[in-house]
Amino acid sequence: MFLHETIILPKEDTYFQYDLWEDGKSDVLLITGLVGSGKSTLGRQMAEEEGCEFYELDWMEHAMRETLGKDADKLRDSEFRRKYATDFFKTRILNKRFRGKRVIVEGVKVMRMDRDYMATFPIIIKETSAVVSSVRAINRERKRDEENIFQNVHTTLKYNKRFIKLVKEFKKDLGIR
Repeated sequence: MFLHETIILPKEDTYFQYDLWEDGKSDVLLITGLVGSGKSTLGRQMAEEEGCEFYELDWMEHAMRETLGKDADKLRDSEFRRKYATDFFKTRILNKRFRGKRVIVEGVKVMRMDRDYMATFPIIIKETSAVVSSVRAINRERKRDEENIFQNVHTTLKYNKRFIKLVKEFKKDLGIR
């Protein structure tokens, strides 16, 4: 196993096609990053300043499971999840809920959608280090669930490792440095 610098050192946030948002050519701005990276804080602040809608994708996971019902276990298959999450996002969130409105969508789940589809939107990737993210997640969980803190920390660390890999692949696919 190797130790990658993004685990310890933060980097500058990545702004992909952000000019589309600034110029009003896109009504959707995606913000993603590790748990505790400041996605919600940035998203709420920007939405308030620009007078647009703000949506947290954490809700989408629950809604997808509810919609699938007894077939929710299918979400464990990464290909099914990617396609279903992308379709769900297009049809249930953008077309029904926010059609014709400017919206900032925040969440780690952004990276679970189809990359070609994601690449049509401006995206801000919060580049907080995995160590900072984990400490923030631990502190957040400690307030919520003292009994299961070690299980939650273990889950967060595993997720951070996967997320960093997804971001790296996404940036490589789109030629972002």
